[in-house]
Amino acid sequence: MPKLPVVLSWSGGKDSSLALAALRASNEYDVVALLTSITSGYDRVSIHGVRRALVEAQAAAVGVPLVEVTLEPLSSNEAYEAAFIAALARVRGAFPDVQHIAFGDLYLADVRQYRERLVRAAGFEPLFPLWNRDTTILAREFITSGFQAVLVCVDTTQLPASFAGRQFDAQLLADLPATVDPCGEGGEFHTFVHAGPILQAPISIRVGETVLRDERFAFADLLPAPVPRELRTERLVLRSWQPGDAPELVPILEANAEHLGPWTPARATRAAPIVELEQRLSGFAENFAADREWRFAMFSRDDEKILGEISLFPRDTTGRVPFTNADRAELGYWIRADEAGRGMVAEGARAVLDMARATGKFSRIEIHCDARNTPSNAVAKRLGFVLTDNSSGDDCIYESITTRERADLRAIASSSLSRLSSSV
Repeated sequence: MPKLPVVLSWSGGKDSSLALAALRASNEYDVVALLTSITSGYDRVSIHGVRRALVEAQAAAVGVPLVEVTLEPLSSNEAYEAAFIAALARVRGAFPDVQHIAFGDLYLADVRQYRERLVRAAGFEPLFPLWNRDTTILAREFITSGFQAVLVCVDTTQLPASFAGRQFDAQLLADLPATVDPCGEGGEFHTFVHAGPILQAPISIRVGETVLRDERFAFADLLPAPVPRELRTERLVLRSWQPGDAPELVPILEANAEHLGPWTPARATRAAPIVELEQRLSGFAENFAADREWRFAMFSRDDEKILGEISLFPRDTTGRVPFTNADRAELGYWIRADEAGRGMVAEGARAVLDMARATGKFSRIEIHCDARNTPSNAVAKRLGFVLTDNSSGDDCIYESITTRERADLRAIASSSLSRLSSSV
């Protein structure tokens, strides 16, 4: 029997995450989109205060498109309802088979009645997969199931501000005052889920400063974590190039000049005297540390020999830019000839792509490769990238689009989407 398509109201917190897990576990429903309220200007999830980039990274890790309910700061209830209904209209256009909107509410009857009225007025039926679950048991299940979350907003009339930024774990549950619901259903606190069984990869975050708003709500600012300096897979170690890699790299580049020459920029893979190559690798390391670009040297875990490189370059519509200004990226790769054909490039690229998506920064990632470079084209396809441009006949452009843009494409056919260029 086919599953019923459902759109889930999504805050990025533990209750909506548990609702998603429950819907998936039921084998009755297929969650096809996440509906999230974003406050324009602040560019953050309404009430929770989480940056848009992080909830987009969350949706990408969940593997479900994000549909926005766009709100102005200090929106009235009437304005909220109008924005919500408008978003449901986009849902109807993008997912015409959807009849149900699900919510993670637990036991507040007045909230449930409000949601029922709102979605039924738009022609949908509400679902409440967690309704009347014991919140003490549910909070413990959240932790024991492997979820990880941070408290991002605390109502200081009910809970001390010091709880903002804390991990939602067993110690936190033990420290909660008896008057506070373990799931925060009374609005005592809100959370952001950064790891757990519903996510294909964890979201890399760090806790920034805590700010008090309206003399009542303590918000812990979550930030994308810096790019890790080392990644590991089953067969590979990927890390920033270092000048000390030059002695081993020189003979590799010399032996692979014919293999790499037609496809890669000479400045990146041209063989050179050790001193010159040391200077080049030193520049790569400085750029890596400054988040200008990330060139990961690819090593075999077994014998630590250099295999090649996986690179990621932050971009905007004008070209390459610092990480802080980027909204997209380009992916590149090369491997020595005697190690080609073993899936090493795809394995390393997946690790770098997971890292890139976890930052929450990039709306698109793109690969450029020559149409004649059959192995490079094959890697792009194996990674799930889609060929979007081959108009020149020589260059193939492959794109991987985030779940947010995919939702926009399906919901609004006239969406204007930007492209980035890259070279491999």
